[in-house]
Amino acid sequence: MTFKEFANEIYLTFSTKHSDLSSKKIERFVSFMLGTGMIMLYYIGRQMCWKCSDSINVNDVLLLSGLLFAYGGFNTTQIRKDKNDKPKENDTTNV
Repeated sequence: MTFKEFANEIYLTFSTKHSDLSSKKIERFVSFMLGTGMIMLYYIGRQMCWKCSDSINVNDVLLLSGLLFAYGGFNTTQIRKDKNDKPKENDTTNV
């Protein structure tokens, strides 16, 4: 897949046209990566520069990353519910 094709798929994801990517999967990926990145940056900051990260409380980092993980988990359950509901909708239309 070329960069142009990938950019086109990203565009189609957030439009009304059919796309191979799912906007919920993209949101889940971004929320998990931001949560993980926040924890990693805080840990690296604590290891490299004590004075830089002393002003940031560890509870704040855990709260924010926990909220991002919870949002990603919510998107995961929504994707599973959508997948489970689609076969049921197809079965009722065939009757």
